[in-house]
Amino acid sequence: MFFCSGREAELNRVIVNKLTEEGHSIGNHGYMHLNGWKTGTREYVENAKKADQFTSSEFFRPPYGKMTMRQYRSISARYRLIMWSLMPYDFDTSLTRAEISDILKKNVQGGSVIVMHDNPTARAWEIIDEFIPWCLENGFRFVTL
Repeated sequence: MFFCSGREAELNRVIVNKLTEEGHSIGNHGYMHLNGWKTGTREYVENAKKADQFTSSEFFRPPYGKMTMRQYRSISARYRLIMWSLMPYDFDTSLTRAEISDILKKNVQGGSVIVMHDNPTARAWEIIDEFIPWCLENGFRFVTL
């Protein structure tokens, strides 16, 4: 599943359409990538709703994994809330490709929900072609939510 900000999904509709045509699901990551701890509840929830038309009105993953209890109550009443269990810090420019790959391989387990990023400095694209076959060779499989 790809959790996309609504703004990026709106600007990159061709890519989002290609992902869905290939059988992937798109999840809601808010319209703008707002930090729930720094944003009021009304603004946070409205930001999520605004992304529905470009991403998903079913699944939501909070940016930064941060939300207040009031935001949680509002969001979880509207969406299936999805959190992650493994963050390889692929966006951290101080980590090498090998270090990111090691984080993944040492910490992945059955049921892991892995977060990787698509921003210009993220290294996910450098390791994904190695990591997916490694997972399959080691008995892991990939499923949709």
